[in-house]
Amino acid sequence: MKEKLQTGLMKWLVLFLIISGISVSIKAQTTITLGTGTGQSGAYDPSPANVYYESRHLQFVYTKSEINTAGVTGPKILTAIQFNVSEAATKSHSNYKIRIGHTTATNASSHISATTTEVYSASTVSFSTTGWKTFTFTTPFTWNGTDNILVDICWGVNTDYASTGQVYVYTPDVTDGIRTKNTVTTNACSEVTDTKANKKPQAKLTFNPIAPANDACADAQLLTVYGSSCGGSTLGDIAGATQSLSTNPCAGTANDDVWYKFVALATSHTITVVGSSGFDAVVELRSGACMGTNMLCVDETASNGTEILNATGLTVGSTYLVRVYHYWSSVPTNTTFTICITTPAPANNTCATAQTLSVNSGTSCANPTTGNIAGATSSGVTMTCGGSTSGGNDVWYKFVATSTSHIITVVGSGNSTAGMDPVVDLRSGACNGTNIACADATFKGGTETINATGLTVGSTYYVRVYDWWYGGLPATTTFTICITTPGTA
Repeated sequence: MKEKLQTGLMKWLVLFLIISGISVSIKAQTTITLGTGTGQSGAYDPSPANVYYESRHLQFVYTKSEINTAGVTGPKILTAIQFNVSEAATKSHSNYKIRIGHTTATNASSHISATTTEVYSASTVSFSTTGWKTFTFTTPFTWNGTDNILVDICWGVNTDYASTGQVYVYTPDVTDGIRTKNTVTTNACSEVTDTKANKKPQAKLTFNPIAPANDACADAQLLTVYGSSCGGSTLGDIAGATQSLSTNPCAGTANDDVWYKFVALATSHTITVVGSSGFDAVVELRSGACMGTNMLCVDETASNGTEILNATGLTVGSTYLVRVYHYWSSVPTNTTFTICITTPAPANNTCATAQTLSVNSGTSCANPTTGNIAGATSSGVTMTCGGSTSGGNDVWYKFVATSTSHIITVVGSGNSTAGMDPVVDLRSGACNGTNIACADATFKGGTETINATGLTVGSTYYVRVYDWWYGGLPATTTFTICITTPGTA
């Protein structure tokens, strides 16, 4: 109780901070610094800030190795670059462009003809003050995490020039650290660089995680629905996830939600989400098309806790949406969790709780009973019927014989490739009874029939139904069962 109270107070405190504007963080943004030292680029030499030439085309490379050493591995989204201005430029740059690309080159020893993305452009740029100059990209660049990063900068034609504008460079010098094409009256942006120098600009690179594949409702990941036990949890990750809903009906700050979907095999399912250390999961169930309609939310535990959502009143065959996010606005230390969907055992999971069936007095079935093996467990009955010995998801029925002969008909749902393949076991005596007949003549979606004879009028008989292909639930888990009486109209 004390732990839960403390958790609740902490959550209310963070909500207060969020409302007050004290703490707002959406993604795990990382900024790294590349290069050190006090060396400068030179008053006349190429750099992102220099204005000695009216137009310049620059190329330099930041390697995967140095980015990794600085603490970033890819793939990631590059959203900004900064240069450390050591001497302000007294003239401005016209038509300034920054282009980023992938390259296998490790330096600027020769011109790099790579495909680039224009990430920033401005009609005028000024390096009028010293310190870090930030360029936030209007078009972020997706770094593949494998190649080196080419920085391609150009400008011009400036209206004037000066021997000013320097940046701090790697110290000691880097061989072939930068390339340039210098022009005075024409724009050099499309020109091939033809001069190299050993002055590689120091830089800060800002990376964001790549949004997960299931960041949007439309891209919800399909989950397997298991029986009574989880056959294998799915690993989820909110790193890079963004906010989907403008209004959040659940607890916490849903600025990093990811989406899942599942097809209901039963009217009830259990959704279990286990957060990693530092991850405080909130789970929401939604119905309908994207973005869906809220049905239920759960947030009963704190970081590293297990959230259990008991979904009831579902429609078999309908698709439902599950949204998972971290409670807090800030990014957790660990962004992963596991999710699994299981099915509660049906009421007739055991022989002792067998469902009573009505016996039709004639050969036609007035009202077949719908059954479902989703969530059913093994009763421990060992028998061989048509090659099947499993019965790992059996359900039970019983009826009182009104004749010495009855026909038991079970029809599996689905089709021959993705349906239920029913096996029917007729048993006499007390639970679990003794097998007196079985049927397994068809395949998935087929119809099984037992023509039971020699029955004792007034005695109770048990019928066990299961799927032949045990080891996982079929795509459809329902069937119909009916008992009729031969030889009567």
